[in-house]
Amino acid sequence: MIDKKYILATHVWNDGPSQALREYLIKKERDFIWIGHPLFYSNKILGSGYSVFVKGVEVKRRYFKPRNLIGPIKYVLEIMLNIVFALALKSDRDCVYIGYNNLNAFSGIILKKLGQVSKTIYYVIDYMPRRFNNKFLNYLYHKIDQFCVKYTDETWSLNEIAMNNARKKYFNFNAYQEGFSVQKEISMGFWKERIKLKEFDEINKKQIAFLGNISEGQGTQFVLKALPEVIKKIPDVKLVVIGSGEYLDTLKKLAVELNIQNNVEFTGFVKDLKDIEKILINSALAIAIYKEGNLETNLPYYTDPGKIKNYLGCGLPILLSIVPPIAKDLEKNNCGLIIGNNPLKISEKIIELFSNEAKLKFYRENVLIFKDQFDWENIFAEI
Repeated sequence: MIDKKYILATHVWNDGPSQALREYLIKKERDFIWIGHPLFYSNKILGSGYSVFVKGVEVKRRYFKPRNLIGPIKYVLEIMLNIVFALALKSDRDCVYIGYNNLNAFSGIILKKLGQVSKTIYYVIDYMPRRFNNKFLNYLYHKIDQFCVKYTDETWSLNEIAMNNARKKYFNFNAYQEGFSVQKEISMGFWKERIKLKEFDEINKKQIAFLGNISEGQGTQFVLKALPEVIKKIPDVKLVVIGSGEYLDTLKKLAVELNIQNNVEFTGFVKDLKDIEKILINSALAIAIYKEGNLETNLPYYTDPGKIKNYLGCGLPILLSIVPPIAKDLEKNNCGLIIGNNPLKISEKIIELFSNEAKLKFYRENVLIFKDQFDWENIFAEI
């Protein structure tokens, strides 16, 4: 990335691309302003606010108490706060503004019109055609998205082709027009230097990991239903489910019903990514079995799921569905296997890999070769 000053405006919940870029700018000792808004209301996290960094060191910060506001009021307030914070804190107008998702990017367009920033970037994280069930909110969301594609200088997408194909198919909007923002694909990544991998002989060769928001669409229930067959062949198999969500209690009840509770560990929400990586590093296999469902609401189809890069960074071969864009590349490079959500098929693949250490090691070694292209250090250095 060029040697300029930056403003990063983002919503905050789990670690993602905005936190990765913040860490990169800190490492490179850059000057920047971080503006954060909670994605969801919680009294356990900070409300909207900012941090000022000079040569990578935080020198000033201010965050408000979180407020449980209704959606439209929250969105308008956050757009205004981005502008107010930027105007109040910044004196150098030769500054790059990066807005994560359309509301934050919209603020950057206004700031550029006011002459307060020199360049605007729209970083698209979670695009999908039916973002809201409310038709008016969904219409407004996509109109703002199209406005940002048109008037920012660059659009960075996790999955450029799928997102722009969806804009064309569902909204007859062509992002590749003269005068519109330059389109770039910036994939999810991981921090290679932070992850200290174990040797193959040191990991738990019977441990499977799942990481993510616990929802029905994540497909973890299919893995639970596969475990009884796996246990018959591999009694000491263990599934570690990392995360929390609306479907967690359902999964816990399912584990009891299937009498597999001794083979399943539910960690709940783990705040620190480093603690998550410790669990993944000790595992032998990872799961990313998304339900295929309606493409209008299938978020992983249009993005680049972060957990897959977490898995790769920790050396894990992956059993996954066809939904994420990277699935075919993983199978082609012998880093994973594409499977459906049939529990019997899932159990067969787990047994196949866990019963054959040479094959499991073969997949792991391919992951170790394939993964380095997704090191955040390399991704940001090439932008």
